[in-house]
Amino acid sequence: MVDTETGVNYLFAWDGYAGGLTPLLDKEGKPIISTIQK
Repeated sequence: MVDTETGVNYLFAWDGYAGGLTPLLDKEGKPIISTIQK
């Protein structure tokens, strides 16, 4: 999942009644950012 305004990549997990959303991080702990084309 990618935020269309910031380009930050997220991981969404869902199982039954529980779920979570977390940013994907690189080796240095910085968020992975994709280029957004408008």
